Amino acid sequence: MSLGYSSALSCSTRIMDTIDGISVSAPLFLISAMQLCNLCGKENMVAALATNNLSAKEEQEEDGFLLSYVEELPAGLLGEILKHHPNFVIRHSMTAGDSYFMTVCECGGHYGDHYVHKQLLNQAFHAPDEITVQELPLAGTWVIPCAYSQSISVGELLDLAEIRTANS
Repeated sequence: MSLGYSSALSCSTRIMDTIDGISVSAPLFLISAMQLCNLCGKENMVAALATNNLSAKEEQEEDGFLLSYVEELPAGLLGEILKHHPNFVIRHSMTAGDSYFMTVCECGGHYGDHYVHKQLLNQAFHAPDEITVQELPLAGTWVIPCAYSQSISVGELLDLAEIRTANS
């Protein structure tokens, strides 16, 4: 299913139709950018999880994957995310009709995955320098109940982050 962010994007599911057992292997990345809150107008750092190591057999290896509608995370992984992005919490989405991890503004406004991912994908394609990519310092493989979207632009961001990390 194409959502029109770029010709190279496909998605696994519709809103909150998550897959119970997606296997995600390190490295796992936190992708972030600034976005205005729809309620108060304050600019906040929004975040999404991304990987290029997903167990979906039919997916192309050079693509990156944004994890969406993440319903739960292992404690160690969540702890590492919260070190970098403390306003990444589980909240109920009226649009999605369920609860999942999302960025929340201090005013209580929710940054739902649909809108955050649209913003991140647009920036990855048009203004990649405005995006921060942090590799989480964890090793392993996790089974995460979530959906995902696939994008060559995200894959390119992750490749650049891995090169920078290797050269550090």
